[in-house]
Amino acid sequence: MAHRNYRLGQITEDAERHLRLAAIPNPFLDTTLILAHCLACSPERLPHMPQGILEPPIAKRFWRLIRRRAKGYPVAYICGQRAFYRHHFKVDRRVLIPRPESELLVEVAAQRIGQYQLQSLYECGVGSGAIIVSLAALFDHLSCSGGDSSRSALQIAGSNSDALLGPGRIKLIHGSLLGPLSALPALPDIVVANLPYLTKRESRATGLRYEPRRALYGGRQGLTAIAQLIHDASRQLMAESHLLLECAPQQREALNRLLQQSRFQSIQWHRDLAGDWRVVAAQTPSLRP
Repeated sequence: MAHRNYRLGQITEDAERHLRLAAIPNPFLDTTLILAHCLACSPERLPHMPQGILEPPIAKRFWRLIRRRAKGYPVAYICGQRAFYRHHFKVDRRVLIPRPESELLVEVAAQRIGQYQLQSLYECGVGSGAIIVSLAALFDHLSCSGGDSSRSALQIAGSNSDALLGPGRIKLIHGSLLGPLSALPALPDIVVANLPYLTKRESRATGLRYEPRRALYGGRQGLTAIAQLIHDASRQLMAESHLLLECAPQQREALNRLLQQSRFQSIQWHRDLAGDWRVVAAQTPSLRP
């Protein structure tokens, strides 16, 4: 398809129409984000820019990215970043794209850190680093560490941490679940985790096909990694430590059962903005068996 009209207003209308015909959700937003990316400016600046003519190289690059988006490629990967909580995070196909519902995990953790005056945090499966970096930015006193089984994800998380917080603010360790805790001088007061919790069918949804499956697929019921973490946390963490998990709403009953079987106490559920049960918080037993 040839696009010889490079006038800013017309090209954005055409691009939005192109995405709409391709059944892409939020075509206006995606067009805005991609155009801002091509112009190396913030989306907020676009309405205030002169409505002139785009230079041909920029217009051609814009249309190349629009066509890519029309095929379903995530706009976050196209732009190389995703807004989450109060920051913009670098993302690519090595990590899962941070979702708005995961901001609830940050909010619940922040509330607990303040309420209980917690001093140390560990994130199990850091991915892009969006969750742990957001929490470290809120609490200067908080000792933060995180682990991931993917070295590629740790590279992205480290890049985001260094860019937003400065070098050395977060200790990142290669390893699965609570394995990296052996490299820490002391056990954390709070553990947060957004582990894979989708079933095979859910993880193969069209809108997820470009994201790393290891960060999505959680086993037959979506609970394989989460169940193992609950089991390990009940035995390895200090008494009355905090564990916060993101999950699918339909997993609430199963998770309650797993937490109770491992003698977790003070189990509390939190709803996301859509009204779905999304985050569960609990504490390890106060007395060991």
